[in-house]
Amino acid sequence: MDPDIKKIRSEREISLNEISSKLNIPKKFLLAIEGLDFDQLPAPIFAKSQINKYCSFLDLDSSIIIDKYNEFLKEQNFSNNDEKFEPSESFFLNLIRFLSERRLTILSLIIFSLITLIFLTFNGDDQKNISNSPESNSLVKQEIFDNEMVTDSFTVKEENIEINMTEDQKDLEKDFEIPIIDINFKEKNEIISIEIDPSEIEIIVQGESWIEIIDNEQILLFELLQTGLYEVTGYGPFKFKIGHSPSVKIYLNGNDIDFSETVSQYTDFAHFLYKDGVVVELFKD
Repeated sequence: MDPDIKKIRSEREISLNEISSKLNIPKKFLLAIEGLDFDQLPAPIFAKSQINKYCSFLDLDSSIIIDKYNEFLKEQNFSNNDEKFEPSESFFLNLIRFLSERRLTILSLIIFSLITLIFLTFNGDDQKNISNSPESNSLVKQEIFDNEMVTDSFTVKEENIEINMTEDQKDLEKDFEIPIIDINFKEKNEIISIEIDPSEIEIIVQGESWIEIIDNEQILLFELLQTGLYEVTGYGPFKFKIGHSPSVKIYLNGNDIDFSETVSQYTDFAHFLYKDGVVVELFKD
């Protein structure tokens, strides 16, 4: 039987404003959870977190509502990774991301192919020169024979040498192989197969605050925000600048970021670097 969250909350005489303040969940999302109006909830990773928080606050089992939410996701054709893209869009987006992240590897393969092609081209010319060399040697020898007196035995000996040289050159042409460079494609493939999923940043503002978020020198957010929930994605590490910090809560992949130690003692301004799950450095302008 589905728990009537709204009825339970009313019986306990707890207002939505009080719950929103304590859980840092916007009021409109609390109403959506109570009415099972899942269309109004944010991205699935945050929606499930909010459902669990709200049910836990009321000492309720969240599994029933989570199951209903999962059914809703299936009906809306959400993928297992909570992506909203169509399969064709997802394929092309992943292909573009794959090529952009592995530009160095692709460039290396192109250079290697060009070097191999040049090597084969010049090696073919060398083989032609080798195959033509017996005729040139024969002409030189004939000129020597025309200008000098040699004995029959010496002539026969030279001819045998020429025959032996020709046989050796044929063997050389037969046995000559292009050197093969062994490349451990398995190891490269293992490296290429590693994909880094982007981090989801959720910003909840109660009031007003100026917020700037920089991801690897690229600005993700630079705006004066009003009350509400805001979401951005990036790969980190992230630099944060927060104007009125008491009115702001930040979650990274559903985990609360505690930046209270970075807040200036004279103002409400916070400026910090978030890396590997912790605030690692305080920046001072």
